[in-house]
Amino acid sequence: MFTRSLQQSAPELYKELFKRCPVVVSVARAFNWCGERAVAWGGLQVRQKLPWRTYLGLEPIEGGGLRFGLRKVYFPAKRKFVDYEFPRRWQENIASNVKKYIENVFGAKSQGFVLHVITEGPAGRSVGDSHALSTALAAALALQYRLISADEVLQWADLKPHALSQSPALRFGEILKFAIALPIASDPPFVHSGGGPFTSLTWGDDPQVFIDDLQ
Repeated sequence: MFTRSLQQSAPELYKELFKRCPVVVSVARAFNWCGERAVAWGGLQVRQKLPWRTYLGLEPIEGGGLRFGLRKVYFPAKRKFVDYEFPRRWQENIASNVKKYIENVFGAKSQGFVLHVITEGPAGRSVGDSHALSTALAAALALQYRLISADEVLQWADLKPHALSQSPALRFGEILKFAIALPIASDPPFVHSGGGPFTSLTWGDDPQVFIDDLQ
């Protein structure tokens, strides 16, 4: 309901995103009840989705490369969207990992894109901003390069999380692996947890228990 109310209060913002981008993905934000840093040593996570979504769109451009365009972040205290620049470290991590992923997984030459993002919630508050961004980006690239179709993504809603992860034909595991391997904001020794992307990719509102395999 929250995302719907924001779309009604700022319709031109969402319309502009969908107008520019033939591929747009949205995923839920989530936070960890057990603390973000515990996952670096294999600690238990209990992830809870929030009523905020991250929308990510890919706008094709000529000439190759990845550029960073619109990034609007909603701040509840201000009751409005504000411009929010991608941190330099995020830009570097995204650009280098996306190029390698496209070439290694799809066996394709990297196309040129402008990355546009609408975030329905504050950034930098340990509420899943980077996890949601990496997850949405992984799914958007899979759709762009036809690794998966929108209809196949809709089939994910019919399966429980464990069954979904055990269904190779639905490509869920491949997209999850890339989302985990895209450490947008993580620095050693703090690993990029799989709990955030897993929660964002699955359907349902119940909390999810997740343990990273760090072996």
